[in-house]
Amino acid sequence: MKRALVLAVLVGCSRAPRRSESPSGAPRVEPPPVVSPPPAEPAGFPTADQVEWDGDKAFPSRLQATPSTLPMPDGGRLSYDVSASDDRVATLRRFDGQGKELWQAKLPAEFVPGVALAEGGARVFTVVYSQIATGADVIALDAWTGAELWRAPVHGVGPIGHSKYSNRVEARVVRGALVVQGNEAGGMYLEAFDPTGKMLWNKPVTR
Repeated sequence: MKRALVLAVLVGCSRAPRRSESPSGAPRVEPPPVVSPPPAEPAGFPTADQVEWDGDKAFPSRLQATPSTLPMPDGGRLSYDVSASDDRVATLRRFDGQGKELWQAKLPAEFVPGVALAEGGARVFTVVYSQIATGADVIALDAWTGAELWRAPVHGVGPIGHSKYSNRVEARVVRGALVVQGNEAGGMYLEAFDPTGKMLWNKPVTR
């Protein structure tokens, strides 16, 4: 009976998992595998040297037709249309993915009007300008209600006296900042605004 009990104990010990031991006899603790973190995104708004011209630098720019539309992340769209009865007034409309109008806002329109649209989460941005005059203005609206949040002039290439002129403006959102891109007869520029309407920087671009 004692011999059978001893054999049972030995068999049970042989089936127990073996622990890795160091030369001193103490259990060896294996270090966890090293996992490299993903590359970090740049923090904060982009600086002037981090944003480059997007697209063609050809000049003169092709005149754009209105209305102008912008697809939205939810499948809807923004639409900017100048009034047929008063070319100084335009309407910005927000539609959902089924084509239902969610809101509309009355906005100014310039002589020979141009517009650039951009969306940045809770805000939509409308940049209005004249295609035959220097400058532009940014109007920020609440993306869900259409309420106007702020307006700000675009510095662009600065005041320029001219007779014949051409102007084309585009806009996009880069890391939370609105970037306005202007291609004028008097020069090219990039200009950035934070979500509150503060101008972050302006830089000339070589054609």
